[in-house]
Amino acid sequence: MSQGLYNLLMICVYFGFMIWIGIYFKARAGKSSDAYILADRKAPLWVVVGSIFATWVSSATLIGYGGMGYSTGIASYWSGGAFMLACTWLGFWAIPKLRASGITTIPELFERYFGLSHRLVAFILVLARDLGVTAGVAFGMAVIFQNLFHVSTDVALLITVGVVIIYTITGGAWAVMVTDSIQAIIIIVGSSLLLPMAISAIGGWEAFQAHIPPTHVNIFSVGTTQTVGWLLNGIFITFAYQTLLQRGLSATDTKTAQKSFVFGGLISMIWYMLPFVLGICALALYPDIKAQDAFMKLAMMYGPYIGVFFVIVLLAACMSTVSACILTITSNITLDVYKRIINPGVTEKALVRIQRISTVVITIVACIIGRSLPYILELLWIGGRIMAAGLAPVFMAVIFWPAARRSRVATMLAMLFGSTTTLIAQIAQKQAAAAAAAKGSTAFVWQWDPVVVGLPVTFVILIAGVLIESSYRKSTPTGAAAGN
Repeated sequence: MSQGLYNLLMICVYFGFMIWIGIYFKARAGKSSDAYILADRKAPLWVVVGSIFATWVSSATLIGYGGMGYSTGIASYWSGGAFMLACTWLGFWAIPKLRASGITTIPELFERYFGLSHRLVAFILVLARDLGVTAGVAFGMAVIFQNLFHVSTDVALLITVGVVIIYTITGGAWAVMVTDSIQAIIIIVGSSLLLPMAISAIGGWEAFQAHIPPTHVNIFSVGTTQTVGWLLNGIFITFAYQTLLQRGLSATDTKTAQKSFVFGGLISMIWYMLPFVLGICALALYPDIKAQDAFMKLAMMYGPYIGVFFVIVLLAACMSTVSACILTITSNITLDVYKRIINPGVTEKALVRIQRISTVVITIVACIIGRSLPYILELLWIGGRIMAAGLAPVFMAVIFWPAARRSRVATMLAMLFGSTTTLIAQIAQKQAAAAAAAKGSTAFVWQWDPVVVGLPVTFVILIAGVLIESSYRKSTPTGAAAGN
């Protein structure tokens, strides 16, 4: 069998299986908006755990973090480790409160306490993160497919994203979460097999150790500022990561949701070291390649017949993240905008139809963005930083600080100024970022990570504003009555 035919057969079997799962869950997904977005809030433990892991892992993880391991070593793990610590914490403390509230989206909670204007600002900030992730991962998925079949980027986008759209709009959250769980197994097994194969190719464990530069085992090799930036990115992106939070809302009960976040977080925390170590392996074997090519070079080191399996691992990582994110964005557009403002009286059946159409439109927009800004991992973080600095602290305050729920002005100003400051900090350093991208870097080492600039602004405005508004309420008869 020729190489091209073998590759085509393997990919067709994999894609066909994903589409079949979507068709299998079609009837369940079409019942209601809750069924389409949150799997009827009845997802079992194994499905939620698998979906949490697969949502975290994408081309940005394997290609992006593999590239960071190649460039900087294990110092890059700070963001990944912080993601998982925050994920486990959310399972214990935040998810039970969010489930009790009965919400579907983060912006919905903001309107409950502050009104429509807060909901719309929160909608924009949530969208910034998820649209950036979808764009970056969709582009990464196309690049993988392009390398395998030597087609144009646009054709690769059309095929790979088309498959994701089919099973997502057909089976909704049930299809997305079940395919996520299957893809999680593929990712864990495939990537774990690649490590001993890479070390063997280097010449064994001792040879591998001898090839590791001292900088790549220094956890602070990128400097204190960027280390803190990656740590804060990981924590605060997770705190308001709606795609992740909706996994908790989809669980069949609160205990299941909590266990899912603990198990999913711990599995991911251990596994997340792997891409960085693989990046170091690639450096030992291929010292003169671009960082963004590290994982693909390892995948093909034993030839294309074996390599196609690792390409499927990459595609699985991409597809799971894209499907989860486009479903999240769909929930925001249809519930926070369409149903809330445009057509409040829409029936459940009509709403599901609108949601399916929105899923397609959102994916097309994300592909256009990915083609325009092909930075893979940084696309995950461009919008993520804005959301992390502007939305996440306010969202956590609303959940855990009762006084913040009565501080309309402080919460709005904190979101606006925190996100704007972060955006300005990114724009101000765009030349350095573009130079890093031109060299094949998968992530940028900033002089001042934008989230380090934006978060203090948010916290100062939020804390001072809440205290001022609380003091004002107590000092006026109307405010005192309202505060009681």
